[in-house]
Amino acid sequence: MAKATNSFWKRLFRCEIVSILIFLVGCSSNSNPFEIIAGIDGELTIVNATGTAIYFAAFERGSLASILIRLQSCPDDPNRIPPFQQRSLVVNEIWEYEPGDEAVLFWWQAGKEKKENGCYEAVRISSMILSAEQLLFPASKIVIRGFAEGD
Repeated sequence: MAKATNSFWKRLFRCEIVSILIFLVGCSSNSNPFEIIAGIDGELTIVNATGTAIYFAAFERGSLASILIRLQSCPDDPNRIPPFQQRSLVVNEIWEYEPGDEAVLFWWQAGKEKKENGCYEAVRISSMILSAEQLLFPASKIVIRGFAEGD
């Protein structure tokens, strides 16, 4: 019985967090800072169509309820995409991802002030939800054209 109660609270907590995330993602996408276009079958590619370097990270959607995310920008980060370049998003490397899950993709710019660890703070953070279908059958290019309105 304790296990059922525990899983009930986990599901309830997860649903509330996911609802909050849906609201935040929905609110932040009003400026339409990205576009999804057809790509190469078997690949999910992120294209930086901005004039500045961006950074990205993806997390399984439900795991966001239980992890603390600290986004930062390091010059040698493999998730750094120079202006007008692209990188593949390896689906199996998404934090806590299992086939059939959805994920949230974040992208951001580096701030101006260098931290003690040599990295920069994340600024102009934007996000989008990657559907289970997009992750199971990747064949898309996500073209990042900017950042959410208000940044």
